[in-house]
Amino acid sequence: ELDAPWPTLPAALTEQCAVIANEKIGDHANLINHTIPVKLHARQLTALIKKAKGVAALLQTFCEHHGEFDHIHLGAFWNCLGKQARNDHAWLQRHDAALQAVRDGTLQRMPQLKARSLANVAHGMAKAGVEGSGLWLEVWSGIAREAKAQLHDFNPQALANTAWAFATAKHSAPTLFAALADASERRLHVFNPQALANTAWALAWLDDREAGDILFATTTFSRCCEMHAVKFTRAHLSQLHSWSQWRTELDAPWPTLPEAIAARQVNTQKL
Repeated sequence: ELDAPWPTLPAALTEQCAVIANEKIGDHANLINHTIPVKLHARQLTALIKKAKGVAALLQTFCEHHGEFDHIHLGAFWNCLGKQARNDHAWLQRHDAALQAVRDGTLQRMPQLKARSLANVAHGMAKAGVEGSGLWLEVWSGIAREAKAQLHDFNPQALANTAWAFATAKHSAPTLFAALADASERRLHVFNPQALANTAWALAWLDDREAGDILFATTTFSRCCEMHAVKFTRAHLSQLHSWSQWRTELDAPWPTLPEAIAARQVNTQKL
């Protein structure tokens, strides 16, 4: 290119360089021709989902591999998306086209979802700011239908997370919540502080009196709260305060919270 008067390389070396250069060009062409994603094994796909950095990377993974998703992958995807997007709900507007594909893919696999995956999908959607109306109304309604049929397989955390998710998404599901309250009432003794607070807050936020009459009519809820009185965080105490206000507004005959928790709420408000 310079037309420089420098001595050239020996002929043998020039030929060898040309061969290597052609091989590199061929390799580059192969890379370009293999832009279509390679099909992954189930564990590889799970790892790819969990390692994705940021909302855009997760959505790209979904768009490239959604045909390979099973119920575990869909649950993992929404769980990760909820964590990535919980402080950046503007992603809903920035990735509108990709969201349509995610919505359709979630609906398509809804009948395949097991208890744990249903809870993960609902919880992830709520954390990501996906509300239970408009474009996503059908998805939330589908989760409610499938979850009600599988509540016997939900562990305490899944029950509480599902209640919290529907309340956060502002999606009322009375039939689901009546069944969820019944399932929770029989297992309140194994609920941890977060599960107790989340469930109480969820029913209060959705103003579900029918579910409340099932879950809070006996002393079980109050006694379980008393067991964990010193373990409730400020956030939990705030949720329980919302529940107490709701109970008062309804003039419901449910047992009140233990005095130990009421005292902690007063002390917390003074801080």
